[in-house]
Amino acid sequence: MAPRFRTDFTVSAHDTDANGVCRASCILRYLQEAANQQLYHLGPTPKDLENPPRAFVISRLSMDILEPLTDYDKGYATSWPLPSRGVCFDRHYELFCNDKPVARAVSQWALLDVTDKMLLHVEDMPFHYARNEQMQVKLPIRMRIPKEISMEPVGKKEVRYEDIDKNQHMNNTNYPNLFCDFLPMQNQRVKHISINFSHEAPLGEVLTLYRGFDLEQNIWYLRSFKGDGSINAEA
Repeated sequence: MAPRFRTDFTVSAHDTDANGVCRASCILRYLQEAANQQLYHLGPTPKDLENPPRAFVISRLSMDILEPLTDYDKGYATSWPLPSRGVCFDRHYELFCNDKPVARAVSQWALLDVTDKMLLHVEDMPFHYARNEQMQVKLPIRMRIPKEISMEPVGKKEVRYEDIDKNQHMNNTNYPNLFCDFLPMQNQRVKHISINFSHEAPLGEVLTLYRGFDLEQNIWYLRSFKGDGSINAEA
């Protein structure tokens, strides 16, 4: 069993927002890069997934930001896959600054056969370095917008060059930015975000955003729809 995979990070001036704190999307990128590097070095690598063509697609994400980060804070991100089953690949992440945890996340992925558009089972691509290690605080991986929350339209977003990755759709680390664009962020910061990913948002797609607020819990709920009326994501 391999140890947690570790990558270093530095918060650049481009990573902070108008409040001077690191954006949630950037924190998610630091965490996700540890996972990307682990796959690159330990497999399955992008080349391993080329023939036959397969791709990991994210279905759920939950992230806590325990402490705000500011310009030029330095630290390291760790990530590790958990023993998984069925068609769900589970992964955990933690972010440290001054050896103190400042963020943590859990995610669930599926492995897609790109040609047949079929989900593959964990046994088809096992992680031989998976760790049966749970974080001390369990993050909720499943999120549901309560029926009593009134959702109202707040605007549209066209998926553009800055949003997409080489798969030609919005990268999962850009979704916190998508949702924060439709929230009153002045003098505010994200402490927790959970996202359900339903359908990809390809280049040129125009998303319609809805939001609702739970005053008692101090939680914003958001939902994005594609042009055909299908749900893109909920947060």
